[in-house]
Order: sequence, then structure tokens, then C-alpha cells
Amino acid sequence: MAESAPYLALDNAVELHRTGRLEEAAALYQQIISQDPDNADAHALLGYLLFTIKNFDEAERLIKRAISIDPSAGLFYLYLANIAQERGDHKQAIAHLQACLDRNPEFSDGWLNLSRIAEQAGDYALAEHTGSEATRLTPQNPGAWLALGVALTRQERHDEALQHYQQAAILSPEWADAWDNIGLSHMYMNRLDDAEQAFRHVIDLCSQTIPDDAVRHLDETAFGTRHWHLSQLELMKGDYWLGFGRYRCRFSANGGLQRMDYAQPVWKGEDIRGKTLMIMDEEGRGDGLMMARYIPLLRQHGVRVIFYIRPVFATLFRDWYGADNVIVHGEDIGHFDYYCWVLDLPYLMQTTLDSVPDHVPYLPILQTDAHSYLGTKTKPRIGLVWAGSAQQTHYKRQIPLETLAPMIRDDQFDFYNLTRDKREGDDELLATLPITDLAPRLRDFADLSRFVDQMDLIISCDTATPHLAGGMGKPCWVLLSYSSDWRWLTEREDSPWYPTLRLFRQSAVGDWSELIDRVYAALSTETFQ
Repeated sequence: MAESAPYLALDNAVELHRTGRLEEAAALYQQIISQDPDNADAHALLGYLLFTIKNFDEAERLIKRAISIDPSAGLFYLYLANIAQERGDHKQAIAHLQACLDRNPEFSDGWLNLSRIAEQAGDYALAEHTGSEATRLTPQNPGAWLALGVALTRQERHDEALQHYQQAAILSPEWADAWDNIGLSHMYMNRLDDAEQAFRHVIDLCSQTIPDDAVRHLDETAFGTRHWHLSQLELMKGDYWLGFGRYRCRFSANGGLQRMDYAQPVWKGEDIRGKTLMIMDEEGRGDGLMMARYIPLLRQHGVRVIFYIRPVFATLFRDWYGADNVIVHGEDIGHFDYYCWVLDLPYLMQTTLDSVPDHVPYLPILQTDAHSYLGTKTKPRIGLVWAGSAQQTHYKRQIPLETLAPMIRDDQFDFYNLTRDKREGDDELLATLPITDLAPRLRDFADLSRFVDQMDLIISCDTATPHLAGGMGKPCWVLLSYSSDWRWLTEREDSPWYPTLRLFRQSAVGDWSELIDRVYAALSTETFQ
């Protein structure tokens, strides 16, 4: 092969690769490598081709070989970063991208990719810095402004984030993602009318417009993915009539949430007295606890109900009076005539803000056993939850333990930790505080229920625990971020769903200290039996 032949062949291979003729491209890359073993580009491009067909191990081997031939080629590190990202290894992806940018600091796409991956990894400061670099290098790229906005949103700097989303929308006026994030920024700052305007604009841009008077009458398949945020906004506002009707769009909006494909029909609200309805639990643990209230009501209307739940709820609901039968995922369901999901029930039962079924308790009250018995009470018992599941990293549902420490040190009360998935550093701080750590004894929701029943008060951030306590009729104070989940509405201090709950809201975005001061002041004047 003449000296220029490998480069001509490489051009041909790249063209085959570009036009999707992958087998031919791969064969030509391999031919080049066999004739020119030190051709770094051929190794890297063949590796990238194999990456696109998900042969990650061989792709990684080839790209690392390319780097050993030419360590100065920053693009090769980008290829490695893509492989690491596909494997879910954010740390390694970040390291490869940083190596790429060390070699090519003006590579704007590298900065943009690094911003996105850092955000996914939870390193929001790095995401902000790298997003800022991307906007500096390519100020006309709306994606760079969006990535920087997301990094700021994760730090609850919503006003700043909004400006960047608006810049993205200026550069790309019909980009729905930019407008969606504009709406979210307004919603996070409780500017609900502005948020609604943005969300409706998104729906219009995506040709998914549905008249409000048709929302409750259309099949869920009529809703496009862009109705998701508007449905949550309507529920936040207390417009349950529209909100729960539109909330059915979650099956198209969330890629991981799909209707189960049963031969039986989905229940759509028709009269099914004398029939068996199978109700399926959903992803959020609090959702099943919150909506289980409807199951006894259905039985009162002559419907036989099977409650199909995840294993985490098995011991809590196993002997529950509310359902005719409780089946755990993986068990044989048996005969049923219709099915629905648990979060469909407010829509199907035509719930409005004024007709929320608020009778408590409706959840089972389990008898204390030897495992859960706390002994003789000498002071008011306060159960604390400051963070949710370790899989739930949302900043709105985590309170720094050190913020609670002054209250915990008050010897008028006996404090108990009910936070199962503590955060890094919590155990060390707990060891210095006068609090009983019940986390090692929390195996499931039945254990949590038994401990909750022995408390005089639960103080919890927005997790499943307030739903459990509220459904048991136990006093619970819920600590909410400035813009909270739709389940808690806005502004009010009570919940239409749970008469024994009291809501404490941040007075400023991200300020837990002032909220905890109010909680401590209220606790100091609370009367316990």
C-alpha cells in the first residue's frame, strides 16, 4: 500500500461510517489497522463504531490503543467518556472528559458534555463551571445555556437559571425544552400563573393542545408527553378536577412508567358493582399510602378489590381490612375483571378539593411487638425524618442534620431517628446527639408503622413517612421546601388529605434554618398528653 493509501482508505471508511454502512466501514477500518498497526485514527474510529452498536469492551480496548499511539488526541478521551457514561460510570466519564479538555481547552462540545454529566453525578458546582465555559465558547448554542441553567436550578438559584433558559429560548424560540424549564423555574419560585403560561406554550409548540373541557373525557392515550408539568401545576393549585384528569399523561411522559398489558380492560369509571378490580401500586412509596384511602370506599360501593403491592409494603398491608385481597408483586393475582393504577383513583372517583375523603385512620394500626417496643415513656416522644430514600437525591427532600441539632438537644423531649437512609456524615453527628437511632431496626413499613404509633409527634420532610402517619391518624409536622410537591398544595398550613398533619413551609428558597426555628418554637409550646 502506498504511503497515502491508508489515509485515502480511512477517508473511504469514514464516509461508509457516516452513511450508516457500518459492516463495510468496520471491515475497512480493520484492513487499515492490519496494514498500519500504528494508525491511531483507525483504532479510535473503529472503537467509536463499536460503541454505537454497544460493543463497549472491544470499543474501549481499541480507543485505549489509539491513545497509547497518540496521547495528545483529546477526541479519543471523549470517546472513552461516552463509553463510561453508557455504563453509568459518571466519575470515570468526568475524568475522561477532563483529560479531553486538558488537550483541547477550546472544545466547546466537551465542556457541554462535561456539564451535563457533572449535573447527573450531582456535582453541581462543576456543572455550573463547565456550562459557563460552554456558553463562553459558543454563545449562540442554546444547549449550552440550557445546561448552565440546569446546573443553577440544582443549586436552587432559580432566578439565575431562568435567565439562562430565557436566553436558550431567544436563540431557539421553538425549542420546547427551553420553555419547559422556563415554566419549571417559575413554578419553583411559586409564580404559578407564569409557569402555567410557559407550560401551555410548550404544549402548543408540540401540537399537543387539548381543550380544558375535553381533558376528563379523553382517553389517556390522547395526552402527549408535554402535559406532565401542567398536570402537576393544576394539582398544586388545587384544581383536582382538571389536574387528576390530565395526570393520566404520566404514562406517556415518563419513559419507565407503562401500563401493564393485561387482557382485562382498564377501569374507566363505569359502574363495576359486583366485579373484581385489581389496583396496582405505583413508583412513589407515598402514593400507595396516600391513595389507599379509596379502596375501602370502593368496597362500600360493592366492588371487590385486589390491592397489588410491592414487597416493601407486604407486612404492612397483608392483613389489611381495607381490601378483599392483598397480593405482592410476583404472586399469582388470581381472577379480576378490571384493573387500574392507584393514582388513577382520585380521577375515577371524581375527587375535587372539596370532596377529598379525609377520614382517618384508614391504614392498618399494627400491634407493637418485641422488635419495636420502646419501653416505658417518660417524656414526649418525637420521631424525626430529615431525608428520604438514598435513591431519592432531590434537594427539596433533604434537611441537613446539623440544622436539627439544637432542637434535638432539648432535654424536654425524647427524640428518635426514623431516617432509614442517612446521608454521609450523619452517623458521626448522631453519635454526639441525645437521640435514639431506630434506623437499624427499620426493616420495612410495618416496623416504621409500629414505631410511628408509639410517637407523640412525627416531624418529617417530604417522604413517605407523613403519608403513613397521616393515614394512621397520627400527629405529624411536614417540613416543606419553598415550592413543594403538588400533594401539599401551596400556602396553606393544613392538608385536605390528612386532618392530623400540620405543614411548615420554607419562607425563602433553600432556607431550612429559619423553618426549623419556627418548628422548634412551635414544639416548645405544644401540649402533649
